[in-house]
Amino acid sequence: MKRKVLVLSSVVVLAVVVGLALADIRPSNTIRRPSAETVPGEIIEGNLDIVDAIPTIDFKDRMATDSDPNVRIIVNCTDTGSGTEDCDVQIQQQEAGAIKAAFVADADGGITIGNATNDSITFTTDGTGDGEVTYPPGSVGPSDIFDGYCAQVVSVSFNPTEAGATNDFVSLSAVDIVTGDASFSATETGEDQFMVPVAMIVHSLRVLVDVAPGAGVDDWKVTIRDDGVSTTVTCNIDETATSCTHVATTPAVAAQSKLDVLVDSSGAGADPAAAAEMIIAFCLTQ
Repeated sequence: MKRKVLVLSSVVVLAVVVGLALADIRPSNTIRRPSAETVPGEIIEGNLDIVDAIPTIDFKDRMATDSDPNVRIIVNCTDTGSGTEDCDVQIQQQEAGAIKAAFVADADGGITIGNATNDSITFTTDGTGDGEVTYPPGSVGPSDIFDGYCAQVVSVSFNPTEAGATNDFVSLSAVDIVTGDASFSATETGEDQFMVPVAMIVHSLRVLVDVAPGAGVDDWKVTIRDDGVSTTVTCNIDETATSCTHVATTPAVAAQSKLDVLVDSSGAGADPAAAAEMIIAFCLTQ
């Protein structure tokens, strides 16, 4: 009888041990998370492997009301071949209740920092010398830095022809030796000697006149021309106005483009008032 009890007891013990061992087996992509009683500041030493199709780590602030992730790190390998792995990394953060990408690094592409909700990026260095934030040559183009920046101001003045049927093509380089104003004529040939040596952007046109066109008469229309073709940089000085501006478009002009300005007053109304001195200015940015 004692022998049977001993055998039975051994079987029970073995079953318990095996059961406990099996209960502790977990898939390789599962991490045992600390319980609510985990001591704050606990340090886990050693390496941690997270194995999954797209490994993801979620960070949750226990003080946050909702239990959704507050910060998330994602790894996604787009090329998984031996020795050719390309793995993208993304860090997301919660803003206004929504999780959004804050940093994205494409292994074989670009790197994106920030998103539409960020209002600035600050680089802090020791400030002891030049070149503390360095970019590869040619990596930053005009459209990357353009924000109303004016690398070169082009400005001319002249007394436009009031006759509506006459177009005034204004030179950006030649000067009338009698008046001291910019040279102009009814034909464009000969007035388009201003050449840009490299590709540039034309923008921020502003025009002033000391005498308004007059109520009920034609307006002044001022347009930047590129190799004999009107650009989108244009503005009108209407009736009683004495100025106009254009900042909406920033067309590119190619290297060796020849620029001049067209001033036109043709329309259904009477000609603008005489003796108007016009000042034309715009920006070129490389």
